[in-house]
Amino acid sequence: MKRRKSSCCLIFILIFAVIPLLLWTFVWDEGQDLDEEAQFVRKPPTAENEAEQTEDDPHPVREQKIVRSLMDEAMKKQIQRNIENEFKHEKINLTSAVKLSHSGLILKRKKILLLSSPRTGSTFLTELIAAFPGVFVHFNPFELKKRHFDYKDEADETKAAYEAVDRAAMCHSDQDHFDLQRERFVDLLKRNPRYRSLCTAGSPQAPNAPTYIDDRCLEADFGNQVCSLFPITLVKSTSLKTGLAMNLLDLDTDLSLILLHRDPRGVLNSQTRLLKEPTWQKKNNLIKAFCRREDEDVLQASALAKLFPSRVHLIRYEDLTMDTEAEVKALFRFLGLPLTISVKSYVQSHTLPYRNPAEVIPPPGQDPNQDDEDPFSTMRRTYENTFRWEQQIDPDLLEKVEKECKDSMKILGYKK
Repeated sequence: MKRRKSSCCLIFILIFAVIPLLLWTFVWDEGQDLDEEAQFVRKPPTAENEAEQTEDDPHPVREQKIVRSLMDEAMKKQIQRNIENEFKHEKINLTSAVKLSHSGLILKRKKILLLSSPRTGSTFLTELIAAFPGVFVHFNPFELKKRHFDYKDEADETKAAYEAVDRAAMCHSDQDHFDLQRERFVDLLKRNPRYRSLCTAGSPQAPNAPTYIDDRCLEADFGNQVCSLFPITLVKSTSLKTGLAMNLLDLDTDLSLILLHRDPRGVLNSQTRLLKEPTWQKKNNLIKAFCRREDEDVLQASALAKLFPSRVHLIRYEDLTMDTEAEVKALFRFLGLPLTISVKSYVQSHTLPYRNPAEVIPPPGQDPNQDDEDPFSTMRRTYENTFRWEQQIDPDLLEKVEKECKDSMKILGYKK
């Protein structure tokens, strides 16, 4: 009888204790696997997951330092107060830009991606948008990597450009991005006034020569944390192909895309004048490469505008300079942002009065066709510069551009 009772007790324990425990362990393990799969897409960079890259990767990302103490609570609150004060100064609410929780935390950041080619006025447009309160700027996040690393082919380079832009928009830039800025901090600080004021003791009026750079600002962990505190992230890229933006728009419903184009004749006149040793062969290669890319980008832009009509905005540089007020109003209406005093002030200070080129007397010894302004400056007589190429462009260059870029020129509405 005792043996029967013991056997019954053992069976009871197996049924009600051991078996449920085994089942629970199995389910927990399956849940862990599902969690790992869910985190696969856009997993935030850590020292562990970035070290998982294989040795075959020709461009391994340096193991990222995780130093959480770089951003203390006091600094975090100070940055948040600075952002709030920007909005108060403009007499607008922070909620006009982003959605906030009841406790005041940012629920969803607004992300803006500006794509263009070099010499299209993209820096001017970047600074104009950044004049709005609370904008954190990533200025050409892939350009320094492109110069530093040797990519095995165009597909490899395209993939790297996509990843750099995607990481920047998500405030997950890798340590390579910041390490490269140690040699050239201009892109990181000059075009991002809010990060510059946090990281330097130099005057905001002298962004190219700060007297001091806080070392923390060149650490990915710190820079990404600062980026995530801002309600608006603006990424400007002249490297990413327009077609790849479709993936970003699909993945992130909070992303708005701005596509800036300029008359190819004006773009290539400017680009060829900046060439070192501008031989005809170099100019010819540049024209062919640009027009091939431009034709592709323009077709993709039209397709994206149809697929995402409320999230894609096309701008022609000529329209922006000839009717700046109307174009800026349309741009901010598209972004769902109010037109602030700071934005209006930027436009007024950077679009100087028009001068008739025939009435301009160049300084003694200067070529009449030579630009009298810094070619990389955004402080210029914008309307006047728009059509300066007509007086400067070489006839053979003009004929070549109109031949190679005829398809994109037709779609964009540029006449010969």
